[in-house]
Amino acid sequence: FAAHGIPMLLLTKAAAWAHLDQDRYLDVLKSTQACVECTITGDNEVGLREWEPNAPSVSDRFAFVRQLAGEGIHCSVNCVPLIPTVSFQGPWDEAETYRPFIERARDAGARAVMMGGLCFNKGEVKSLPQKVKLFCAEQRQWWHSALDTPWRFFMADPSIEQHVGGLWKAEAAR
Repeated sequence: FAAHGIPMLLLTKAAAWAHLDQDRYLDVLKSTQACVECTITGDNEVGLREWEPNAPSVSDRFAFVRQLAGEGIHCSVNCVPLIPTVSFQGPWDEAETYRPFIERARDAGARAVMMGGLCFNKGEVKSLPQKVKLFCAEQRQWWHSALDTPWRFFMADPSIEQHVGGLWKAEAAR
């Protein structure tokens, strides 16, 4: 990509970063028009450990963003899926629940922060762990969307995602 001047977006949880020749990869990223988007699905280490048992910790991923941003590489934080009651501790509908995470992303050097809701297609159901299926069944009462039930096993209600997205936008602007 660098040799041909092709911009690049790299989406990662940074799981392999500690095992790579970081100097070499930093040189490559700096020589491209690279943007690195790190998936950090919340700030609740305990809750997320169940959903992402082999992923780096939230702290490790923020350290990765901080390292790359410190090297002048454009970074953003991608909170997908945002899982109400799991990703963050605190009321899902209040800005104070998300403010520390957004500020942490800013302080690490991220230029953007994004969120998106939990969603599973019908075809994915067979491969979902039982605990995820049970979680989705329990949450259907208050935040599951019935809009596309023929195609989706689970999708967050658009009104909830729109409300939380508005909170994030206001916090990011602040």
